[in-house]
Amino acid sequence: MTGADIWRIRSDTLDSRFVRYGVPLASVASALLVTQLIVRDVYPETSALFIAAVMVSAFYGGSGPGLVSTILATLALNYYLTSPAYSLKISVASLVHSSLFLFPALLISLLGGIQRRLTVDLQAENKARASEKEVRRELLHRLVNAQEEERRRISRELHDQMGQYLAALMWGLQSLKDSTHVQPPARKDIERLGELAQQLDYEVDHLVLELRPTVLDDVGLHSALVQHFERWSEHSKVVVSYRIAGIEHQRLPASIETPIYRVVQEALTNVLKHARTKRVSLTLERRKDHVLTIIEDNGCGFDSDALERASNVHTRLGLLGMRERVEMAGGTLNVESTPGKGTSVFVRIPLMSNGNGGVPHE
Repeated sequence: MTGADIWRIRSDTLDSRFVRYGVPLASVASALLVTQLIVRDVYPETSALFIAAVMVSAFYGGSGPGLVSTILATLALNYYLTSPAYSLKISVASLVHSSLFLFPALLISLLGGIQRRLTVDLQAENKARASEKEVRRELLHRLVNAQEEERRRISRELHDQMGQYLAALMWGLQSLKDSTHVQPPARKDIERLGELAQQLDYEVDHLVLELRPTVLDDVGLHSALVQHFERWSEHSKVVVSYRIAGIEHQRLPASIETPIYRVVQEALTNVLKHARTKRVSLTLERRKDHVLTIIEDNGCGFDSDALERASNVHTRLGLLGMRERVEMAGGTLNVESTPGKGTSVFVRIPLMSNGNGGVPHE
């Protein structure tokens, strides 16, 4: 902690104490002014005004300021409003008036102290929770960034190294197949090996795209989603209809592109696993201050409220991962689903918290 931080804390503490103990002076002075100008010599009304002053002091500043206000109010009542006026001489009347005032005033001070302590404890607890939530969010942010970097590294290594090996293998098999020295039975085996090599090349490409599509880094979200839809539809036999607007000529920041891509990816995986549908629609719109993404299907649906309340974390692990990614980007994710009526996923991510909201395509 620096000297500036210590001075700021001390200054804040002094300011807080000054205000807390300044309130009793101001409240009692205000009550005294009103009694002198408006309700002078009517004791019940004047006493109520000073009780109100004690109440303000106690519930704002706690028991300490409440006691200070009680003492000041008692002196003011005895000096200005109890016969003989302008005198602190103790009399039966002053004792009676002081007793009638002190009991409720002290009780109010005690209650005010309790209320302030509860308020301070609650504020401290809320601050601790907010700090814990911020730390957790920062850790999740670092974890997700590390995962994406590792995905990117593995994806590029698979694409570059495995791709070269498979290309060389298929070229060698083709050369061997075209050789005049190969007998027909062996030629058929070579053809089958070539088909397996092509299938392996396809699976490696699919794995590379699932890990981290290079087009997402090189070109942007629009092209990455279109490419993913084409390959996913080919693999799943489910038609994807989509409408993407507002990002054709200006890319979104990576902090928005990545979570949207991963949410769409996870949503389509869930559709394939659970929805039992033949059609999925996606709408992605870049609006003035946020990006809206909607993924809908007309499948079997589910009870979304029951899923949110499910005690088994594994049951809603995919939904939790989607929500955490969106929340780390400052957005919100809502799921609406009814059994037999399909599912809709709504994702809203603000642009204001991400600089200018995008970079133009080169």
